[in-house]
Order: sequence, then C-alpha cells, then structure tokens
Amino acid sequence: MSAVTRLTCPHCGRSSSTSKPLRADVKVRCPGCGNVFAYTQPESFPLVQQVEESPARLRPSAVRHEVVHVENEHATPAQMVQVNPAQIVQVNVLEPRKGNSLAIAALVLGILAALICWIPFLGLLALPVGALGLLLGVIGLLIAIIGKRSGLAASIVGTGISLGAIVLSFAITGATSKAISDAMNTEAVPVAQASKPAGALAQGPIQPAHPQAEPAVVPPPAPEKKEIDWVMAPTPARLGDVDVKVVSAKVAPVALRGPTGEGQSKEPQLILTIEVSNTNQNLKADYRSWAGTDLSFERDFAILKDNFGNSYKRITFGIFDRPTGRVVSDSIYPGKSLTDILVFEAPIENIEALDLDMPGKNIGENGLVKIRIPAAMIQRLEKTSEGDARTKQDDLAPAAENESAALKANGGFPSIAGVWQEGPEKNRIRVTVTQNADKFIATCSYQDKERRKISWRMTGTISSEGEIEGSLVHTKAPRGWLNQTRTGKLSATDGTITGHATSQGGRHDFVWKRVDN
Repeated sequence: MSAVTRLTCPHCGRSSSTSKPLRADVKVRCPGCGNVFAYTQPESFPLVQQVEESPARLRPSAVRHEVVHVENEHATPAQMVQVNPAQIVQVNVLEPRKGNSLAIAALVLGILAALICWIPFLGLLALPVGALGLLLGVIGLLIAIIGKRSGLAASIVGTGISLGAIVLSFAITGATSKAISDAMNTEAVPVAQASKPAGALAQGPIQPAHPQAEPAVVPPPAPEKKEIDWVMAPTPARLGDVDVKVVSAKVAPVALRGPTGEGQSKEPQLILTIEVSNTNQNLKADYRSWAGTDLSFERDFAILKDNFGNSYKRITFGIFDRPTGRVVSDSIYPGKSLTDILVFEAPIENIEALDLDMPGKNIGENGLVKIRIPAAMIQRLEKTSEGDARTKQDDLAPAAENESAALKANGGFPSIAGVWQEGPEKNRIRVTVTQNADKFIATCSYQDKERRKISWRMTGTISSEGEIEGSLVHTKAPRGWLNQTRTGKLSATDGTITGHATSQGGRHDFVWKRVDN
C-alpha cells in the first residue's frame, strides 16, 4: 500500500496531498496561492497495524472506515506529515439462511403416510396425506433452490417418502383386493360325506337283548330341494319384475375406454352383452353391474362355468379403464331397459354350454338369475395384423347354428334383439332392441349436436320375412319433435335394417347396423 504525503503551505495555510514519493528540500509550488516553499522530510512514525479477518467471517455490508492522523509537535507548518492511509477494516459476517417450513412439513407428512400405507384398505388414507406431502415437498424444493434457503435435503427426502407411500398404498390395497376377489370368485364345492344307510347297521346275525323290543322308527326322508331351472339363451330369464337376457356372446378383444382415450385389450376375452328390462309399470328397479366390485363383503358378481365344471374368472382392467358399454349402476324406470357388458376368460373350444349364475340382489330381487348359453351362440373373433377383428372360418358353422337357434327361440321370426347403430358411427346413436317372438321393443338415448338429451321408445312387430313396422314415441326431446311411424326390412345379406320414418313433418330414411357392444 503506497504512502500519502500531506503538504501545508506556510503562506496561505492550504493543505494538499500527493501519493508520489518526495525527497527532502524539494521545492513545492502551492496550487492555491502559487508561492514556492521547501518540503522538509518529517519524522517517521509507526503505521497503524492493519487488522485482517478471516475471509469466512467477512461481511461486505459491515465496513468500518478508520482514518488515523499522526501529528508531530515539533514539525513546522511547511513540514509534511506522513500517515498511514485510511485504514479500512472489512469484516464479512455470513447472514444465516432463512428456514424452510414447507420442507419440514413435507418430511413429516411423508413419514406419516409411510407408517399407514402398509395396511390394506386403511392404507388408502395415505393417499391424501402423501399427495399433500408430495406437493409441499416440491414447493419446498423450489424455494430451497431458488431462494437459497435451508431445507434442501428435507424437501428431497419428504418428496421421495410421500411418493413411495402413494405407490405402496395402491399396490398393497390392489393386491389384497384382487386376492379377495379371486377367492370369492371361486365357488366352494362342498365335499360329499359318505353316510352309511340305516340298513348297514343291522348287517350280521345280531341277537336282540329283548326279543319283544319294538323296531326302531325310521324318520321319513327329507323333501328334496327343487333346483332352479336354467333358462336357455337368448330367451330372457325373469326374476320378480325384471327380465334378464343374454343378447350376444363372443370371444374378441375388448374395447376399452379410460382417461387416456379408447383402446382394446391385448388378448381376446369372452364378452357377454346382457339386457335388463323392468316390466313393472309403477316401480323403478335399481341395477348394479354383475361385473362386481373389487371390495364386497357378499357376492355381487356373476359366476360362469361350462358343462365340464371349468370356472372362468371375471376380467378387470384396472382402476381407470372400463369396457365400452359397461354400466356400473343405474335406475331402470318402469317399462325401460338397459344394456351392460360382462367380460370373462375365453372358454375352451369344445364346450357344449356355459352357465351364467347372477345374484338377484343386483336388481333388487331375492334369488338367482340362471341362464344357460349354448355353444352355438358364442362367436369367436380373432385379431388380424391390421388390428381389426374378423370371424374365423371355423366359426361360420356355429354362427349359422346360432342364427337357427335364435329363429327357433323367437318362434320362427328373425332375431333382431341386440344393439344397433343408427346412422353414421360418429353420431353415437345406439338402439337397444328386445324381442319376444314377432314383437319387439327398441329404446334409444343419446345427445344431439347441440348436446341436448334425446330419448325415444319404439314398439313394433317383425314378420317371418324380416319386415318391421312400429310406432316411435319421444320420451325426452325438444319442443316440436314429432312422433314417428317406422317401416323397414332386415337384409339377409349384410344384416342391416333399412326403412323410412314418417311423421307430420315429413319423411326420412334410416339405417340400423348391428354392433352388439
């Protein structure tokens, strides 16, 4: 550090300074008055010792300026007083980082969620706790990084624990629920215990103790339980005021719908389309799908077996994905019907029939709905390389037998029961038809382009040649929509129904194409 030389003019008393080194007796001109005076070398004085602090403890904001003046009592006014320059003692004190309460909260919530996520079903409580911990952990992590605050490690640990607790809660509860569902899905088969007949106790020459003893009284045999008869599909089975009918059965990839969009299953499964109709004219029926729920303390699902005794499991597709056409629960108003989809494992090839056993409590009735599905009714579809489903050549003969069985079941009239698409596929106008001999009922509910709810019901007849005629009544429609009279014919080649709809407002054509899903 260079020394500063301070000069005082003896003529005008002005003080000045220079950092250049000066020799003794050098002539100096005063910048104030212009007079020249001689510079005299002052006595040497010790400099103030510079105080240095460790850089780790220096604080830029805490600066103390100390100017030290050293005077010589023997010096003349023209003498220079050499002093150590202004001493700057700089002390850096690191300001402690502010706390991060969100990081601590995330860590506490993550630990709490981790403690309860291991318990099946109760561990679902860890979902909201873990989700809140995950959110606070992410926010705390951003605050620690951007705001240069403490709690970086606590935020990372809290976020990780919360995320792990959420995953474990889903995994453990889902696995437990699936195990319970599989156990309930397997019907227990009681082992018949062989009992000895009453006559077997009297085998051998047993001498009675008292010859005059009365013979033992044999109780009358208990009356045999009358088994519920199986209803052969597609004939509807009635339980109380509700009719249940298997509309179609096919083995094909299952169309799925979920939050991410539409898709289909990788493997073909057995898809049963059932129709549930409320025949009561005054009371509505509450329906819950026979697909069942993952958690139930009593049986609420259908059981499927073949004639060999093989059981077929119900197929589920996770929490979010559902088969297209699945109805979880709904109310069936008097005279109305709905269509639902049940999915099972694909049955073996050489079966004769499938027995579908459904509890009546799902439709508010006591007892069981028991429907037998003939093998001829099952269509087997396979997935081609282009991703479309087509009918195998080996199944054409069973399909023809199925059509023959349907004609026989409907009294010789063509079968139009099932689900149909009216108009282009993009309109999503689905028509559900139920049939009893030559009489049928068609119901439809959809939204138009303006997102208005449209519902109608059509009752009519079909001839043995496939000609249909019926009356269509709008049960829910905008004001001004008129009822119609419809006539058409079932095509023997492509299976479509084409016809005309006539009302007071005019006439238009319609086309029905069978979809059954």
